[in-house]
Amino acid sequence: MRYFPSLVLTTLFLLLPAARADIMSILPCQHDDIRLHMDDHNGLYNGMSQSGTSLVLHNTGKRACMLPPLPVLHFSDAARQPVTAERRTVRGMHPGPVLPPVIVPVGGELQILLRWVASDTFDGSNCIRPAFVSLSLDGGMLTVPFDRQMCAAKGQTGYYSQSLTGTP
Repeated sequence: MRYFPSLVLTTLFLLLPAARADIMSILPCQHDDIRLHMDDHNGLYNGMSQSGTSLVLHNTGKRACMLPPLPVLHFSDAARQPVTAERRTVRGMHPGPVLPPVIVPVGGELQILLRWVASDTFDGSNCIRPAFVSLSLDGGMLTVPFDRQMCAAKGQTGYYSQSLTGTP
């Protein structure tokens, strides 16, 4: 029994290069392999001046691929001009840990949960209504209609919180 830890460590040491080689052979997702849509789960996240939705990413490609764990989202108006809507930094995550990419199997779906204040509950009016939300992937952007009101405190642009990819 006293040799068990050495056996486990030796086994892990021998298996790690093979596992790392498998992960390294998975390439980043291309924009034409991923289908993006929103799912508000029948209003599950709505109430008490709050709202939310999930961005659902479905891999329709012919291979597994990698997505960033916390992708940057871009919001725009009806004319596709950028709208300033920054992600709120979660306490304890700044500057944040190093997060590995997320693997999406062929035919697999992952979600990114977005939450925000949906009505002007702050002193002063600081609300926006982006028409679209976009996600940049290798080869292009994926864009879906958004058309939701997001509010922040006066003088701030931290409008929404975002879960890690695959962890709603």
